[in-house]
Amino acid sequence: MKKLFEGPHPYAFITILCWAPTYVFSHLAAPYFSPASLGALRYVLAAGILTCILAARRIPLPKAKDLPILALAAVFGFSLYMIVFNKGTSMVTAATSSVVIAMVPVITGILASLLFRERLKKLQWAAMVLQFAGVLVLVLTGNSFSLNEGVLWLLLCAVMLGLYNIIQRKFTREYPAFVISAVTIIFGGIELLWAMPAGIREFRAAPGIMRFYVIFMGIFSSAVAYVTWTTAFAKAEKTSEVANYMFITPLFATLLGFILNHEIPGIPTVIGGLLILSGAVLFNRNK
Repeated sequence: MKKLFEGPHPYAFITILCWAPTYVFSHLAAPYFSPASLGALRYVLAAGILTCILAARRIPLPKAKDLPILALAAVFGFSLYMIVFNKGTSMVTAATSSVVIAMVPVITGILASLLFRERLKKLQWAAMVLQFAGVLVLVLTGNSFSLNEGVLWLLLCAVMLGLYNIIQRKFTREYPAFVISAVTIIFGGIELLWAMPAGIREFRAAPGIMRFYVIFMGIFSSAVAYVTWTTAFAKAEKTSEVANYMFITPLFATLLGFILNHEIPGIPTVIGGLLILSGAVLFNRNK
C-alpha cells in the first residue's frame, strides 16, 4: 500500500473523484448563486481550511520573489477561472461542460512540450485521441450536449487550467506540493473576497441541498482535490502523465448525473467509458 502512494496515480485518481461532482453540482446550483458568489464561497472556505493547517503546522511559505507568479496561478486556477467556469456551466449541460474541460490534457501536453520539452510518444497522443473520442461518445450520442456561447467560456477555462497546471508543475520542483496548493488557493480566496457579501446572502437564501453542494465543493472539490492534484504533479515524471486523468472526469460526471437523475446508463455510456479507460491504460503503458 505504501509503495502504491509513492507514484502520482492514486493522487490523480482521488482528485478526479473529487472534481467530477463539480460539473453536476455547479449546474444544479447555478439558479441560486451568481458565478462570482459560487466561486467565492468555494475558495474562501478552502482557503480558510488550508490557512489553519499552515498556521497550526508552522509550514514555511514560498520565497517572496515567487509569490507574484503563484498569485497569477491563482487567477488562472481559481479566482477568474471560477467566475468563467460557473458562467459557462450555467449556460450548458453538465455533460457539455465536462467534455469541453476534457481538452485540458491536450492543452497541458502541448504547453509542456513547448516549455519543458516533455515529448509524448505517438501512442500516447493516440491514447489521448481515443479518450477524447470516448468523451464525445458520452455526450454526442444522447440529448445531453448543448452548444452555445457557454462553450466559449468553458474553452477559456480549459486554456487557463492548462496554464495553471504548467505553473504548478514548475513550482513542485522547488516546494512541497501541499505548500503550493495551499498558497495558490489562499490567493484565490483573497482575490474572490469582493464577492463574499453577495455569496453569504445567496447561501442563506438557498435550499439546504444547495448549501451542501457548495460546502462539498469547498472542502473536497477545492481544498482536498487541489492538494492531491499538486502532489500528483510533484510525483510524476511528465506533466501529461497527470493531466491525462482529466479525460476520466466526464465519465464520472456522467455517471453521477445518471445517479442523481435515477437513470440507468445506456450503451453510449458503456462504450464511451470503455474508450476512456482503454485510452488511459494505453497512455500509461507507453510512458
